[in-house]
Amino acid sequence: RYIPAHVKALEHKKTVFISCGGEHTAVLSKDGLVCTFGSGCYGQLGHNSTCNELFPRLVAELFGAQVTQVACGRWHTLVYVPALGEVYAFGYGGEGQLGEGRISDQLVPLPLDLAVCNKHMKYRSTLGKVVKIIAGDNQSIVLHLEEKNAYANVMQTLATVEEEKFAKWLSNSDPSCWNNIQWNITLIFSSSACINGSFLHQREEKFRTFEETVGVDMSAVLLFFEKIASKPKVFTKVKKALKSLLDCPLYSPTSPEALRFFLIVPVLLQKQDFDSDHLLCQLAEALWNLPQQGKQALETLWSNLEVNFFKDLVSMFQRLIGVNIFSYYNHHSSSYLKKNDYTTLLKVFQMLYQVNCRSDFKIQESNFYVPEVSKILLNWNDFAFSYCFNLLWDPTYSDIRLALSEFCNFPLILNLKDKILMHQVKCTLLHQKYTEKNIVTSTMTIRRQYLLQDTWHYLRSAEESCFQHFFRVHFEGEPGTKYGGLIQEFFTIISRQLCSSEAQVFKHFEDSNCIWFSYEVSTQDDIYFLIGNLFGIALYNRKIIALPFPLALFKKLANIEPTLEDLKELCPTLGRNLQNILYERRDDIFKTMMLDFTIVEKCKGSISEVNLKENGANIPVTSYNRKEYVDAYVNYIFNESVKKQFGDFVRGFQRGCPSTTWKMFLPVELHGILFGNTAYQWDQLEKNVIYRGFEESDETIKNFWTVFYDFPEESKKDFLAFLTGTVHIPGETMDNFSITIVDANQGNPDQSLPMVHTCHRILFLPRYTDKHILRKKLLDAIENFRDFGLA
Repeated sequence: RYIPAHVKALEHKKTVFISCGGEHTAVLSKDGLVCTFGSGCYGQLGHNSTCNELFPRLVAELFGAQVTQVACGRWHTLVYVPALGEVYAFGYGGEGQLGEGRISDQLVPLPLDLAVCNKHMKYRSTLGKVVKIIAGDNQSIVLHLEEKNAYANVMQTLATVEEEKFAKWLSNSDPSCWNNIQWNITLIFSSSACINGSFLHQREEKFRTFEETVGVDMSAVLLFFEKIASKPKVFTKVKKALKSLLDCPLYSPTSPEALRFFLIVPVLLQKQDFDSDHLLCQLAEALWNLPQQGKQALETLWSNLEVNFFKDLVSMFQRLIGVNIFSYYNHHSSSYLKKNDYTTLLKVFQMLYQVNCRSDFKIQESNFYVPEVSKILLNWNDFAFSYCFNLLWDPTYSDIRLALSEFCNFPLILNLKDKILMHQVKCTLLHQKYTEKNIVTSTMTIRRQYLLQDTWHYLRSAEESCFQHFFRVHFEGEPGTKYGGLIQEFFTIISRQLCSSEAQVFKHFEDSNCIWFSYEVSTQDDIYFLIGNLFGIALYNRKIIALPFPLALFKKLANIEPTLEDLKELCPTLGRNLQNILYERRDDIFKTMMLDFTIVEKCKGSISEVNLKENGANIPVTSYNRKEYVDAYVNYIFNESVKKQFGDFVRGFQRGCPSTTWKMFLPVELHGILFGNTAYQWDQLEKNVIYRGFEESDETIKNFWTVFYDFPEESKKDFLAFLTGTVHIPGETMDNFSITIVDANQGNPDQSLPMVHTCHRILFLPRYTDKHILRKKLLDAIENFRDFGLA
């Protein structure tokens, strides 16, 4: 073999020492047991034979002897049992290396006769003394050490952080000892092997790192950091040693034991100073350069970290990204971060995010948001996005374009508000790009009484370039299409019509009020392509299309497989029945159910049987395959049965929303943006109002809110629809939802009705002199609105 391979047969043996001979290997376990393997031609394996062993085999003759040392020569082996004061030898003895006074081979371990000694040395028993054994090519050496510390020096292996040694680092104020302390710190922290061997769990079950366990006592690492952080001299030396280690190319480990380094070092670098931050950037680069197998192993270790340590790790990278991203895009000279480093940090952060997702969200997603990104976007929004998008095409603003691209590639650092702003900006830039190319903006003209037919006709005949522009709707015979016309009103009406039973477009689930793609659609083969087109247009134009699809639709858009929980949302009754099948364990119950791997479907008036797997009718559901049955059922409902319908929907969606920024949104976020919510917080609506021409203390405004709060709930919703074109609120809550109330400047306000601009949520409110008149005028305006069949 040209690269190290894992010896799986020794995985649970708790190996503490190995020795290699010319053609054989001996392994010592923590329990004092010896395993040998390889060539046995001279009996060097100790199994009373000359056979070779391809796998580690316990030396039975030494069982229970509590061996503490092993040493392999070329073809012979020595072991030491201190409790007995004996050194055992076996294998090739042709040169007298077995110490028996003869040159024959020995197939089993026998004790050396140490009484045969040099005449100048009086023999003393080794019992109770310190012994070190060494095996050469054809020689054997037994060292009798009078002092214990001499033995420690001879037996020293890896230098690691030890409590006694560490205490001296912190307490020893004698300058004469500082050189020795520095040497120790450098020795340990400039070696990844020494760091990997430190801070290990002492408990038996965590003696070593398996793929499922961390093996590092993270509390001990944290305590070590807290103590050295209070000793600047020691802490500086530790960082200097780590720098010398990270400045050199690290080897690329893949085993969990060697990856402990990436768990320990971040804890030592969590102090917020320039040196620690720089080293953490270097560590991120080394981490990202790991081979894929190493990254996967490290992600497994991360997933098994205790929540508080995982959260601390995320917080370290979150802070580091925030500091440097703000510095980089604001051109602060203090930033040492290069473009590649910045990207690497984000990639490592993405790995942590994926671990969090696979671990069923150990910590909330908000822990990955980088607040500095919001500040950057807010600054740019005030400066450019709202007023002068043409500046973004100027080379001077290349950083802004670069940031837009970077942020879209790593949406985990954005909160929902930031994502919506990013989407808005990208769509506006795309719209402006095609406007500058003098591509004519297209307006969809429709008749209210033939809304569906006119819409389908327009979408089928529209050029692809039409969807690069913001959508414009004109209702025939009604004034104006400015700012897109009554576009939200259009989406509200068409959503209602598509959901009606007369349309026969969707399959309706009464117990959830949700809809799904129908297996038996009308004669329009492209209907789901057109509906997907509408969804894309709504998203591109930031409008609500309140078709009550379950979350599963948005999961599928994000290439996330729907689960049984999604089926419970779509059809609670069916979902509960399948859940009960998973809970059931008795085979006699399954026999009573008489279930098999088929589904009965009603299609175009006829009933047919669908196989969930090949030959499903002949495969009964049992306690052994019940999960396979449930998974196949869920897969059929959400995937197999609607493969064409969903494929058409996706093509239409991508046509309607040419910007790919929608991929930033999580399924639940995309659902909230397109469907909105009906969790009304009227007091929050009042807090978010923007007044133009009015003051909050004006009598008209006080009367308006008095009248509004006196409305019954349904009238409040009708007013919301009158103002915005829909009763649904974009986003998850009303926290970011605002309206504008403008002084209408009417000559005689009592003679006119309030007016609205639905696209911008603007209410033009005359200065009414009496709140009873104001109430009547508001209700009249809403009633007139109802005449269009919307509210």
